[in-house]
Amino acid sequence: MNTSKRNYLSIVSLVLIVLLVSTVMLVNSRKDSSVISSDNSKQTIDLVFKPVEIEPLKEVEITDEFKYVDTIELKCFNGSLHVYAKNDETESGEVYGFIEHNNKFYEVNVISAYGVEDQNINLVDVTKDGRNELQLIGSLGSTYAELKIISYDANDEQWINLLTMGTPYIVDLDGDGVNEYIGVSTGSMPGFVDIYRWNGEFFVKASVTESTNNIYANLYNNQVTSEHKSIQDGSWIIETGNNDKSEFYRYELGKLVKTIQN
Repeated sequence: MNTSKRNYLSIVSLVLIVLLVSTVMLVNSRKDSSVISSDNSKQTIDLVFKPVEIEPLKEVEITDEFKYVDTIELKCFNGSLHVYAKNDETESGEVYGFIEHNNKFYEVNVISAYGVEDQNINLVDVTKDGRNELQLIGSLGSTYAELKIISYDANDEQWINLLTMGTPYIVDLDGDGVNEYIGVSTGSMPGFVDIYRWNGEFFVKASVTESTNNIYANLYNNQVTSEHKSIQDGSWIIETGNNDKSEFYRYELGKLVKTIQN
């Protein structure tokens, strides 16, 4: 075999080896890409949000079973929130809210179990439509507070309860400038985290445990917080898990994004 022929065969062999190596690398690259893509798909969980029913406030007459306690003027509604207690001998501390508007009274029901001083009453544009809603937060037990968001529907001339939820945290979970309303367990086991947000027409609610198919969920922040306080520092972490493992997430625009616990 002459020298030129040997050189030709050597070149052909080298080309075949290069092609073979390239093919193997491409296959492995596709496998790795598939694994990474599959792994990344588990890093984000879409929360399942369900509608929260809007309830109209019942028009009532205030009877002799109640005694007057206080009045808070609601000038933006051209009305008032009257606070009453039960007219009995128990002096339990429970107080009830009634909205007076156009000479009619609408029942808000129990707003605190510890008197009017415990109530946190604010006018807040929760729905971002330029009009305020009435936001009430009061303690109904030693570890349980309840939030109500009341609005007036001018089209139907009706007072409505947009949201009632327990143990509220009013926080901007994802730092987008819009507060979410978070319900968490305080002592009850297993723990839970429910996220409420306004969708433009009504509130919707997502359960972290239901959306992740886990048993428990907890909400953590780097500082001590109170259910009566709004905090917007973006450092919120949601832990969720079962008997075998727990995972840590941040909330971002309706999704849970997995994060590494420090």
